[in-house]
Amino acid sequence: MTTGDQLGPYLIHERLGAGGMGVVYRATDTRLNRVVAIKALAPEALADPVRRLRFIQEARAASALDHPHIVTVYDIVEEAGQSSIVMQYVAGQTLAGLLRDGPLPLDLCLRYAVQIADALACAHKSGIIHRDLKPANVMITAGGQVKVLDFGLAKLAEADPGGPERETLTAGPRTEEGRILGTAAYMSPEQAQGKKLDGRSDIFSLGALLYEMATGQRAFRGEDRVSILAAIVLGEPEPISTLAPSLPAELGRVISRALRKDPNRRWQTMADLRVAIEDLREEPRSGVTRAVPASRLRRRWLPLMIAGIAAVGAVAVYRLLVTPRVPQSAPIQAAPLTSNLGREEFPAFSPDGRQLAYAWASETQKQYDIYVKLVGAGEPLRLTSDPADEHSPAWSPDSQYVAFFRAGKPGGLFVVPSLGGAERRVAPRHGNGLGVAWTRDGRSIAICDRDREREPLGVFLVSVASGAKRRITDPPPSEIGDRYLAISRDGARLAISRFRTARTADLWIANLGPDGVPNAPPKRITFEERFITGLAWSHNDREIVFSSNRSGFQRLYRIPASGGEPQPLFAGSDNARYPSISGTRLAYVAIAHDVDIWRTAPPVGSRFEEGTRWIASKRLDASPSYSPDGRRIAFISSRTGTHELWIADAEGAGPIQLTAIGASQMDMPAWSPDGGSIAVTALHQGAGLYVVSTEGGAHRRLATQISSILFPSWSRDGRWIYFSAPRQGQSALWKVAREGGAPVLITDAVIQAIESPDGDSLYLVKPDRSGIWKRALPHGPETLLYKGSIPTRWAMTHKRLFLFESHPDRQQLQVADLPPGTLRRAVTVPDIRLEVSPAALAISPDGRWILYAREIRNDMSIMIAENHR
Repeated sequence: MTTGDQLGPYLIHERLGAGGMGVVYRATDTRLNRVVAIKALAPEALADPVRRLRFIQEARAASALDHPHIVTVYDIVEEAGQSSIVMQYVAGQTLAGLLRDGPLPLDLCLRYAVQIADALACAHKSGIIHRDLKPANVMITAGGQVKVLDFGLAKLAEADPGGPERETLTAGPRTEEGRILGTAAYMSPEQAQGKKLDGRSDIFSLGALLYEMATGQRAFRGEDRVSILAAIVLGEPEPISTLAPSLPAELGRVISRALRKDPNRRWQTMADLRVAIEDLREEPRSGVTRAVPASRLRRRWLPLMIAGIAAVGAVAVYRLLVTPRVPQSAPIQAAPLTSNLGREEFPAFSPDGRQLAYAWASETQKQYDIYVKLVGAGEPLRLTSDPADEHSPAWSPDSQYVAFFRAGKPGGLFVVPSLGGAERRVAPRHGNGLGVAWTRDGRSIAICDRDREREPLGVFLVSVASGAKRRITDPPPSEIGDRYLAISRDGARLAISRFRTARTADLWIANLGPDGVPNAPPKRITFEERFITGLAWSHNDREIVFSSNRSGFQRLYRIPASGGEPQPLFAGSDNARYPSISGTRLAYVAIAHDVDIWRTAPPVGSRFEEGTRWIASKRLDASPSYSPDGRRIAFISSRTGTHELWIADAEGAGPIQLTAIGASQMDMPAWSPDGGSIAVTALHQGAGLYVVSTEGGAHRRLATQISSILFPSWSRDGRWIYFSAPRQGQSALWKVAREGGAPVLITDAVIQAIESPDGDSLYLVKPDRSGIWKRALPHGPETLLYKGSIPTRWAMTHKRLFLFESHPDRQQLQVADLPPGTLRRAVTVPDIRLEVSPAALAISPDGRWILYAREIRNDMSIMIAENHR
């Protein structure tokens, strides 16, 4: 193809380059007026059907991935015998081009390595191995963002068969064992020997890449391909401490572990390697930012050094004599705002940064009230005392008033004098948005709200004088909407966190006109679909600081307002949310959360015994579920840093981790009737329903077309999995085949369903009706099985139904006989802070034991960090 040629709707502009499998062109999609890159199969390979199919496999493998650091595949074009892939055009240069000038500065080396590892971790979770990671397959944009290219040699990892998603990924030829494909210098030993591969092969390749980025030399060298492969299989790379003594010793250890010959002695997952590199980035360094071998340094810089020593010395003397001394930047130091017991949330600095408004629920008052406190001195001043909860305070520009939300009826948006006094209701509130911010002129307050039920949350401007509301953002109807917001200090931009589902969000920026209304649709600046809890503009309006669970736990990150790669804010900001910034001061909420699983016997009479702590760690252990034979317990734990599925024996001993999904949220494990599989919901690159073998191995994701999946349960024959998911703004009941396929809608207005022990009926919890309902299968009428409130936690055996109910003044355990569901007794439960998850209750099949999740600790304290920049 040449300039001016047309390939379908794509107009060719120029040839960009060629590789072993194809030629790349820059083109324009004439339909969308979008610049794209087109990779056409090399002419000499047209007659090779295996190579042609492998080329198409590249597109299928890459198109199955959705990650900010993986090039996006748009289309596959077959025309006149020519196979071409249309993909995202990435402006920048390859890592190979950068490395021609020698090693990278250490901070860039680690920054790029984290992004590469994050991309490959995503691919590995989808069962895809890259197999050809090298500098030429890594692009660096002008903004410093990594894009991993060319999955042309990608081989799909071994996985359970079944499901349309798996069929899509596995279609086409696979690279056979015994064939050596890839670039020699970056191959793993097992790849060089033609052995079976898994994700640890890519870990070796990234180790070789990181070695070269840090030292400027390849880890394995030779005169030809054979000698290079021999060095990989038999030799060891020269220690980086020899090539670049100034590099951190820990970097050498990280690389050395990645380059071990035995895959079992390497980092076992790409996510583990990514965390190790992230930890390196956070370690304090002695100002060394570039590692250059001494010989190269002398060769490049000796003439310039000789010529410039005098000038540098003169400038130094001049500055010493006439320039005021500026102190070095002090390290960030964080200290608690108060030593009060209870839960502190939603900090907000006054415009001058000297005061902080926040919501506090003391141990005695329980409900959240709004307080104001001087930073570093004095006692807090209580501004509200209503029995309802209040949250999300925001200061007026003149510091005279504090706006806040109040729950309950009549709730809404209120303002109160910042020194105390009569409060005033400005407007009602219909949604659960948490964003509140005053406009720069003080005449309006921006809030996240909705006009009516079942419409997405949006940003509204509310007149302080009249209470009139005006919607200024319009998320798609299928999304939850805008839940947090922040207005820049100059009043020119609005930052929002837009939630696609209840736990997946991204950051968006809108430019505001003089009237405070966006003059164009907001622009998306993150593409991660993570859970965001709070955001704030930096002191100079150049960055957004936000809390995200992109690393597993809520942590503070910063990102340029123009977009880019989010960076961790500082060490120690784990388990943090709700940032607020004033100058060099940063306020945030630090959380210490510990949930354990307890076991107790069913109550005798009206007594509920607390029981015994059964499964515990220093982090979350929750969502217990007994196997059908009662010999094992499935549960969710965050003890490894992310939420994963574990199993233990019935005594809580010998816990084994079953998944390595890296989920930021996981819940509701449900055993198949044969005990061989567990269905579980997880939040990772979007919400999903996963099926995991209890013997270990790869997981399968089902119902990929649906988000916000909750409450999985199995049919008694093990063929179907029921679950709840949104439909037209409300919960609906669906089912999907165990092997995968399109979900089937059963009925609307259902939160949860469990099939009856005989398999003839469904027991239903409905959002608009109290109690538990029974529906005969397949399409029978509904009858009331159990009369009571909507249960928050429930489980059943063949003979009895157990329900936890939460009331304003008490918790109760209800025990009912099955059938017909008559109440047997009600037991008042002591105040033991049951974990809030609806899947926090399990009954052993023989009815002898109850497992429940109990919150041991959930401290929330406001921290003030000084010297933040």
